[in-house]
Amino acid sequence: MFPLWGFRCDEFWDGFCIFSGKVILFFITLKLFLFRNDSKLNYVIMTRQELSLVLRNKGIKVTPQRLAVLKAIRCMRDHPVAEEVAREVRLNNPGVAMGTIYNILDLFASKGLIVRLRTPEDVMRFDANPDKHHHLHCEDTGELIDYRDEHLDAVLRDYFARQGLDGFQVRDVQVYVEGKKVVRGSKGKNR
Repeated sequence: MFPLWGFRCDEFWDGFCIFSGKVILFFITLKLFLFRNDSKLNYVIMTRQELSLVLRNKGIKVTPQRLAVLKAIRCMRDHPVAEEVAREVRLNNPGVAMGTIYNILDLFASKGLIVRLRTPEDVMRFDANPDKHHHLHCEDTGELIDYRDEHLDAVLRDYFARQGLDGFQVRDVQVYVEGKKVVRGSKGKNR
């Protein structure tokens, strides 16, 4: 168990699985490690001073509520909805209003600290990883898995550069792959 200001971040999963998507078959090894100050991971142990510095570097005024929301979203394992963030925040800060949490999440998204992610089910989730990546969505569990592929990014960038969409400038392209996780060795049974 790794204590994070009252949160438990001991849910480590180190497994090899096959993600069979509608478009592509991916082989994914998911390993969750805790690293200090590694901005590419959501699962980061940071001190109050380090969290404050993250906010200041984005031009965000530091308040106890903003620190609590940032701490919660950085500790959470997947792409939480606002209510899940609120539950984490309220473990140590029971007086923080839901409206305050929504406002803070909107502020963080507008400053590029987190990313809003609307699922096909029309659920707004928040991604603590603002770096370029795509998502794999397990239809059975609803889990969203970050997926990075520089080659895919280059293919998409080149395609839209050549395509020359008339009257439209492409800012970003994200791939959202639907499929089901299958545990290796389960003889095709979905997990």
